[in-house]
Amino acid sequence: MADKNKRVISKFTDNQFALIVFALAILSAIIYVAFSPEIKYEIDPEVAARRVNITKIKPNTKPKNTTSKVAAKPAIDISKIKYQKIVINGNGMNLSRKPDFVCNTEKSIHNFNQKYKWTGKNDLSMDIWLGLDASGLNITADILDDHYYNENIDSNSIYKFDSIQLAFYFDNIKEYNSPWELGFASGKDWHQRHCWIMPSAYKSEANAFLKSILYGIEPIPGGFRHRIVIPYNNAIKFTRYNIRNGIRFNLIYNDADDKKSGRRNIVEIAPGIGENKIAAYFPLISFKE
Repeated sequence: MADKNKRVISKFTDNQFALIVFALAILSAIIYVAFSPEIKYEIDPEVAARRVNITKIKPNTKPKNTTSKVAAKPAIDISKIKYQKIVINGNGMNLSRKPDFVCNTEKSIHNFNQKYKWTGKNDLSMDIWLGLDASGLNITADILDDHYYNENIDSNSIYKFDSIQLAFYFDNIKEYNSPWELGFASGKDWHQRHCWIMPSAYKSEANAFLKSILYGIEPIPGGFRHRIVIPYNNAIKFTRYNIRNGIRFNLIYNDADDKKSGRRNIVEIAPGIGENKIAAYFPLISFKE
């Protein structure tokens, strides 16, 4: 009888221990969410200019009045960005015309690993075409990459390996207090997508919007062609009219050669996604139809 009571007490104690562990895990998750810093974009050009107006400072040092490290690459003057405002002629996707964005020089590369040296456009570069048609905003990105590496991991982490990240917002729509930031990755028999950031007014629309986007990939000599179609969506004011009249848009490609190195660099239309979160860098794109 004593042994039976002992077993019951032992079992009860184990259950209590399991409940305590579970409660602690839930508490830790709540604390993490509550106190983790929220990733935010700066969309005001003047504020953005003040944030990056540090030109004479050694790389990886902490300037006064800030807690963040300055990247090894010098701060970029907004007025010197190659693509500030462009008008795309014609609708649909005509890939026989010149790309709307050609990112094939070292100025388009941002290194996270300072040991890495970019060797030319076959190492990492991209051409991008944008167009509007009845289906939505069409994006084609031809990526040249000498080492393609990816893993089917949690969608929140796809930026760590070869993947597309893009972001957009509208200057004149008050609900757009932040850009949308989306990611896409693909392997032999899988596709991943993720939405990291969205305007707070449209948080409830994020899952449906993300699922509605078409994404595919196909090989080209020396790399891959990524095709993305973002359908028009009245609920988030992503309409043909609004896009045609002017959308702030940016796109980067994350590059990793192997699991150990992870993301070592990016090729980008403009700064503002990968090395910082400054949407004021995004070029303003309008369409003539």
